[in-house]
Amino acid sequence: MLSDGGWESAQFRDLRAELQRNPALARQAEQAFSPKGPGWPDPKPLSGELPPVAPFELALLPKALRAWVADIAERMQTPLDFPAASAVVALAGCVNRRAMIQPKAHDSTWVVVPNLWGAIIGPPGVMKSPVVSTVVAPLERIEKGWRETYKVELEAYQSEAESHKLELAAWGELVKRAFKKSGERPQKPMPHAEKPTQRRLMLNDATFESLHTLLAANPSGLFLLRGCGRGRAPTSLPSFPSHRWPANWRGTIP
Repeated sequence: MLSDGGWESAQFRDLRAELQRNPALARQAEQAFSPKGPGWPDPKPLSGELPPVAPFELALLPKALRAWVADIAERMQTPLDFPAASAVVALAGCVNRRAMIQPKAHDSTWVVVPNLWGAIIGPPGVMKSPVVSTVVAPLERIEKGWRETYKVELEAYQSEAESHKLELAAWGELVKRAFKKSGERPQKPMPHAEKPTQRRLMLNDATFESLHTLLAANPSGLFLLRGCGRGRAPTSLPSFPSHRWPANWRGTIP
């Protein structure tokens, strides 16, 4: 049975029928569960005060990141929390599946990828995006170098593929002649190069299908970076089924 709120259980359906048959019982139930009924205190306004939070300390960061994070916070005039959280998450995004934790010394079947999820929360105009852009700038430079290398490798591969295509055509003609003359068949030429793959570090947006292709070319994993207000939930990736996130967030399932 489908009600206004969804499927009803048999118990709830029987209770509804009993209340409809007995108006007095229905009134008693309404009084008992009504906020204005006996035993309910008057509602009180919620307090707008937040509990105190200890300031972030640079000592919590790895030594290699402390000076860099402090410099960003000083130049951007932001709390240390902003560049610190961004730097740690960005570092984890670079490492990805290259480092794994094995909780049990003699059990290699249980491994954990130290994935980190992070977000900067603050009102507009507090320099959230500039801080993130500054932190990921080194990663963008690395990716730029990889793209340039991939472009050169791809051009070389395409040139080699054209040459191999001509070699195959010439080989086909030699095979035809060998068949006609019952002679020895020439050896088939093999390709001299493999198609290059483009290395990636970061991912801003992807469909579920293209994500498979990207992760196949980058089995160590990718760092998902979303802009302000767009990545509030795992379902923010367009066309990415939400039921897949519990299985993928750990980083251990391809």
